[in-house]
Amino acid sequence: MLFSIIIGVDSASEKFDWHALDAQEVELGYAETKNTSTAIQTQFTKLCQDHKVRPEKVLVCIENTGLYSLRLAYELYLKKFSVWMQDAFHLNHSIGRVKGKTDKLDAYRIAKYAVRNAKDFSAFVPNSKALTKIKTLMSQRKRMVKAKNLLMVPINEERKHNPHDLSDCYDETDAVVALIKSTIKALDKKIDKAIKANSEYRKTYEILQSVTGIGSLTARLLIAKTNNFANGLEGRKLCSLAGVAPFPRESGKCLKKRPSNGSSSDRELKSCLYLGMLRQIKMDNKMSKYYAKKKAEGKHHNSIINAMANKILHAAIACLRKGVMYDENYTHKLA
Repeated sequence: MLFSIIIGVDSASEKFDWHALDAQEVELGYAETKNTSTAIQTQFTKLCQDHKVRPEKVLVCIENTGLYSLRLAYELYLKKFSVWMQDAFHLNHSIGRVKGKTDKLDAYRIAKYAVRNAKDFSAFVPNSKALTKIKTLMSQRKRMVKAKNLLMVPINEERKHNPHDLSDCYDETDAVVALIKSTIKALDKKIDKAIKANSEYRKTYEILQSVTGIGSLTARLLIAKTNNFANGLEGRKLCSLAGVAPFPRESGKCLKKRPSNGSSSDRELKSCLYLGMLRQIKMDNKMSKYYAKKKAEGKHHNSIINAMANKILHAAIACLRKGVMYDENYTHKLA
């Protein structure tokens, strides 16, 4: 699609900087705008009127800064603008060597990137209210778990190594920890209720939990991180997201290293999968036998765990694609 105006946006909490170019990279304008619904609508409506273009012919490339860029993207989406949310890491590594850094310069560089890569445009689609609710509840739960660990870990160490009996010193903290634990349980019930209220999410949730090594927490994360697999059911991409898909590191004669999972994977998801695989090792099933076999071959513990998680995720994708529950003893008809 050919765009008449391409805009690069560098967003922040209170305001955002934007730079407008045409298809030949000729500057059309720059401004700093408040990050409010009224200011956004006024500014971009005026831009369209001044240049006599329809919103669909205006490409707005926004550096994805999470919550701060979401309002802008959503407001422009409602006004029918072509919105492109691009990963900040990707932008930083595709602009090339630069000198100097200001919000105005960043907006200009994002606009130039969008002009030169417009063929890669991927339209922004906001999450549904149901998915947004699930993600919000999961974020709240994550904060509660972090707060609980922040309190419990040092206190348990003090109790363990302190030569004096000071149990009465922790009464107030114990009460707070107990409240946090009950809050986590309440949030778990709310998350399950929110997932089961949607037929599509409920089906995905049930199939994922039927797979060996995937519990309720991992299943929730998979639904939230992939927007319920909105971009398709591809095992390799899912394994890459979870950090269990090894990529080669070879170049010429000098560089020949072991395949790496990379550092851009989702650590929260990988951690849940790791714990799930550790649980499988202690059981009597195919996964535990696979671990024992690879260990006997001299493979490293973490490499085997990653391979196990890789197999599990591919199995989950296969089940989701067919819409069936996981069967550990399944045998292909042609086998």
